[in-house]
Amino acid sequence: MRDPRGLYLTLYDSCFDNKGGGFTLEPPERLGAIIRPASWSKPPRKSDLLCWSPARYAPGALRAKANVISVSCLVYDIDDGANFDMHNLFSDYRYYAHSTFSHKPELHKWRLILPLKSPIPGADWRRAWKAGKEIFQARTGSEIDGVCSDASRLYYIGTNEALEFSNLHSGEYLKLDYSHIPEREEKAKPKTYKKAVYAYDEDKSVYMTLKTDPEARRRVAETLGANISDDGIARGMICPSCNRPDLWFTIDPSLKSTATCNHLNSCGFYINLYDLLLMEK
Repeated sequence: MRDPRGLYLTLYDSCFDNKGGGFTLEPPERLGAIIRPASWSKPPRKSDLLCWSPARYAPGALRAKANVISVSCLVYDIDDGANFDMHNLFSDYRYYAHSTFSHKPELHKWRLILPLKSPIPGADWRRAWKAGKEIFQARTGSEIDGVCSDASRLYYIGTNEALEFSNLHSGEYLKLDYSHIPEREEKAKPKTYKKAVYAYDEDKSVYMTLKTDPEARRRVAETLGANISDDGIARGMICPSCNRPDLWFTIDPSLKSTATCNHLNSCGFYINLYDLLLMEK
């Protein structure tokens, strides 16, 4: 049985909305009706999609980590290409799983949502998330990106273009035990990243061309086998630091000149395009 207070959610008009509307789902199983892909007459922009959050706020409070009263679901975002069918490893729990906006048959990106037996206080969510991260690693043998560790994080409600959506798995509600996680976080050691020879030591003119010329940057993207989106972003390159296919850069250098790994918390790698090419040789 679950805590009788129901499953509390907050809905937002878009990812830019910072003051959503909260309500309690009774029964909690109706979560599937909320997060199931909506129908659109034409494919929407990602910024037009409705969003939801398992966070609870006081009436009128703005969306912010410090304002979260409690969190009702443990949510995993899986963006490293792990197969969607991996959600079956959690079949003893009650959950939903669905592909996300950027899911592709050749690179699976999906979300796993486990309603909690009891909501977790917002002040404890950092510890609870670490316990949830341990569960994911024990079940799958893989690390999970830490972006969902933010108690105020919201999630897009997908479109009818979504390729996969699981039905409710009717196992036990997850009782997330985080009592073994220390209340005080140890200070993390500074990250160090592998980096190639700095370009100024080799060829400043080529370095500056790749930093400022969109066409030169496009040629780099093609050389590295990147997928170039309509909005001018080269994606899908292997990150030299974490070896995941999530390195990206903008063709327009005025927006951002360096290439960056999409996994900001677990990797955080970035590099200029000249040195990136050197590493490919």
